[in-house]
Amino acid sequence: MIPTGLKFNFEVFKIVDCGWGLRSWDPIRAGSFICEYAGDLIAEGEKEEDDFLFDSSRVFKSFKWNYELELVGEDASERVSKNNLSSSLVISAKKSGNIAQFMNHSCSPNVFWQLIAREQNGVWCTYIGFFAMKHIPPLTELQYDYGASRGGEKKMCLCRSKKCSGSFG
Repeated sequence: MIPTGLKFNFEVFKIVDCGWGLRSWDPIRAGSFICEYAGDLIAEGEKEEDDFLFDSSRVFKSFKWNYELELVGEDASERVSKNNLSSSLVISAKKSGNIAQFMNHSCSPNVFWQLIAREQNGVWCTYIGFFAMKHIPPLTELQYDYGASRGGEKKMCLCRSKKCSGSFG
């Protein structure tokens, strides 16, 4: 069961060269649900260039289901290929969204996303849920891996990670 609503005190803050970021004033324990990505559901053919676009069909390097499976005690050796993801969601937070739209990309993320199903008014709906990969201290920026687009268009990465690849997308 995935909780609804926010359980942590979040802050959207300004980052030099990156725009805005998201962090919590509270510590976040590994595996904790952080928030879901809210916005308008977009049809695959209607995608436009949008800085607030979440696309679950993007290709993720060494994508593992649950990203860090050891959090739930499963074998982390089995990887999920880009062709094995059964559902795809494209969500735009350009006109309506929530705090999740302020999470930036990182080559060394501390957050992972997962498709989650929840019953709402007798209908099962799919959402994007974000979870902590590890214990996150207060005032640490929350970041996830945006993945790569199938078109191969790259953007310069500004994540400042020691493992930064220099580009993403």
